[in-house]
Amino acid sequence: MAAMALDDEWAHLHEGAFVVKTKLTEVQPVAHDRDRERRLWEATAELLERAGASR
Repeated sequence: MAAMALDDEWAHLHEGAFVVKTKLTEVQPVAHDRDRERRLWEATAELLERAGASR
């Protein structure tokens, strides 16, 4: 992970690139579904809010 953040070799990567060890790997289209990501974020925020309220 540090190499991806610091090495020029990985500087071209953006928007959710997926790297396994030292190899750029293709992912399924669902991994880039912005609507799904938004729904997951909203659900996570709601669950965290509920968990905080139950203390």
